[in-house]
Amino acid sequence: MIMNWIYGYEPNDWEIYQMIGNVAEMVKERGMAKGGSWQDTPENCKIGAKQKYDKADYWVGFRCVCEVKITKRK
Repeated sequence: MIMNWIYGYEPNDWEIYQMIGNVAEMVKERGMAKGGSWQDTPENCKIGAKQKYDKADYWVGFRCVCEVKITKRK
């Protein structure tokens, strides 16, 4: 079943929907997160917005990324 509310906002440049507002994303620099979480304003959810953290918390996390190589069957 497809939820229509998923398409309530515009997709990003990669045609992915609903990428804003989960958690601020941890980056390589220790104690630094970029973007914002569900509790932040849209302005603070931009990737350029930096936030410091010193311990695990509900508003900071990471995204799992997987590259998929599609090949044609012979």
